[in-house]
Amino acid sequence: MIVFLCAVHFIFWYGLHVFDTADFSIAMRRYETWDVINHSNPERRIEVNQELSKIPGKLLVFVRYWPQHIFQDEWVYNEADIDGARIVWARDLGAAENQKLQRYYPDRTVWLLEPDARTPALSPYRAEPPAPTPQSSPLRLEQVR
Repeated sequence: MIVFLCAVHFIFWYGLHVFDTADFSIAMRRYETWDVINHSNPERRIEVNQELSKIPGKLLVFVRYWPQHIFQDEWVYNEADIDGARIVWARDLGAAENQKLQRYYPDRTVWLLEPDARTPALSPYRAEPPAPTPQSSPLRLEQVR
């Protein structure tokens, strides 16, 4: 019985990896806790690096993960000398935090990478406008008589 259950388990997860780009496979990845069969898909990284190599100058790349992102599939790796590196990778932490990093690296072109898209999406970074805050009505103090 144990051998049978192990075989069923193997066939199930192997089948998900065989149909790696299918919707059901992508939906089930969040439940996977091991990465023996490489989901990191090095071809995606190679494509992104090739695109970045075509862009002249120093770059700052914000990586925006989707909510269902598999935490083992990390894209933010920097060289030991971060300030001297041609590409600085950083997680997208929202407009306010990203702006701090942009001020620290004013000489870099800023890009946004969304690696969880079917084909990783690389685009020029545009800061999202801050969410509007609800306007409070002015307080009226009434005299108590």
